[in-house]
Amino acid sequence: MDIKIEVEDYHDDLDYNIVKEEYEVQEQSFTNANEDIADSTEAIRIKTEEIAEDEHKQIGVEDDDEIIRPRKIPKTEQYADEKMDKALTAIANGIPVSKVAREFQIPRTTLRNIFSRQSPKGFGEYSMNFPRLEFENTPETQPETSRAPVALYLGSQRSVGVSQLQPEPTLPATFQRDQQNAHASIDIRSILEKNIAGLIVLGYYKQFGDLNSKFRNTIVQIVISNEFGTDVEFVLTPKRFSELAQAIKEVFPNETISTYYTPAQTISGNPCPPKGKLYDKYTNICKELRSAGLRKSNKKDMKMYNNAIQDTNLPASDFPEKGVEEKLNFLKDYTDDVSWAPVVDAWKVSFATRHEDLRNPDLNDRGAYMYEYINTYPALKSQRGYELLELDFQEQYPHAYRKIFTHWDAFVSKLKTQFTTEGISYKDSHTDTEILVNFTKLFATVPISVPKGKAWKPTKKEVTDGFILHLTSMSDFQKEHDLLKTKYASKGLNMQPFVMVVGATLGQLTNHYVVIDDTPVELESTRRAIEVAFYSYHALHTGYPRQSYRPWVVLQKALFGVTDPSDSLSNQTAKYPDVIRLISILKV
Repeated sequence: MDIKIEVEDYHDDLDYNIVKEEYEVQEQSFTNANEDIADSTEAIRIKTEEIAEDEHKQIGVEDDDEIIRPRKIPKTEQYADEKMDKALTAIANGIPVSKVAREFQIPRTTLRNIFSRQSPKGFGEYSMNFPRLEFENTPETQPETSRAPVALYLGSQRSVGVSQLQPEPTLPATFQRDQQNAHASIDIRSILEKNIAGLIVLGYYKQFGDLNSKFRNTIVQIVISNEFGTDVEFVLTPKRFSELAQAIKEVFPNETISTYYTPAQTISGNPCPPKGKLYDKYTNICKELRSAGLRKSNKKDMKMYNNAIQDTNLPASDFPEKGVEEKLNFLKDYTDDVSWAPVVDAWKVSFATRHEDLRNPDLNDRGAYMYEYINTYPALKSQRGYELLELDFQEQYPHAYRKIFTHWDAFVSKLKTQFTTEGISYKDSHTDTEILVNFTKLFATVPISVPKGKAWKPTKKEVTDGFILHLTSMSDFQKEHDLLKTKYASKGLNMQPFVMVVGATLGQLTNHYVVIDDTPVELESTRRAIEVAFYSYHALHTGYPRQSYRPWVVLQKALFGVTDPSDSLSNQTAKYPDVIRLISILKV
């Protein structure tokens, strides 16, 4: 017999506690019905025995053994341990109790009593009556037909007797996780919409058209968790990684697929393992599962990885989980005699791990931590160390990379118009340096709060020096550097990376530098020095020189188009009226 009970029409705002209560009520009614049936059956059995006893007395039989009747089997003999173990295992794996009872010919009450002592109590766990039903704030998955009525189906039963009529509740399809169906197609937007963090990412991208590293990590956390479900031995294939990366790109067009996954390959004869945020998150989860004793071994991981490297001849010993740790150790032990290509490779592979430390919210003094970070990875102190910071910036903000060159002419054109409006003199023959120095003159000097002492009202020269420091001779560098460091220390501030140019005048420069960790690194132009300094601030998460925050924030928003929700000071500065006005005017 088929029984179908309509609970209510599903809709997006459905209260799942209501569904749970309805489901419990229905199951309880079935349970009560079964108990009534059982009582009736027991009453019939007792009545039958009484009749048999009367017949026995009527025919004068003294010995009960002469009456042929079914032998009552002791419980210990009736259910062998092996049989009971199989039955309980089936229930634990999600098979309804009623099916198990019929299959193994063990009463449901017996199975319930035993299994309830072995399984955790409470709704949402793998308990005896609801092995697959999990209620959370949002369901784990919802099929495309999620607006169909939520119904409870009772399986077809044979009408062969009252004792066999045991209505069996089957779980609503809306709440069942079917891994095969979930993996058949990918709807990243739908997956993110079922998670509050995912909704925030979607809303942010809709507003700004951009994602930062924090939101990318949120996406991969949700997506990879969805892939795993509750299967602790789940294995993601290279093909699936590529499909997921492509699906993310479709929802966030400004993102790059390589950010999320790049398959194993051979470059210039050198084998490179798979990489990307999806792959890093997957391997990290696998490692955590094994640490927790939930994932038995890495054999499946190795099998998947070996499939990925069949055409690359990549040694199995380079398995990425171990690889990240080895790469970090390699970077920490860097010396100048090491070739640069392996440093770049190790830096790319270890991005997620390194930046998890840099973005730690517990780090109150990020300026001080910058020095510790640079000392940890000595390659940053080399003359090519800035290239590593560029790689990190590109990983975080690929859309903003090189915009100071691709959008420069449009930005300068708007700047010159604003110079005319503000009465700031300029010439068409002015160099990039002269234009950028004039740019700082658009900002009035205002007091700023500092960690130590009273508020600091920097002079116009101090604002300009925090953006571009001009020296007439390189011999003045150490003296000027020490003065700046002393001034910052007196106000409780740390020395940040900064741009420095050297020459008799701003129009006659001989050298252009970015100073990182007290070390000048020479570059080809002022514009290039500004670019590297900007990348460094965001790659190291240090913030800008305090007195020059407003020029840097306008440059960040109007030219580079970068938004970092974790940088509270930049976001606060972006709300100042003069900053809002200039961003609106200069945005390209």
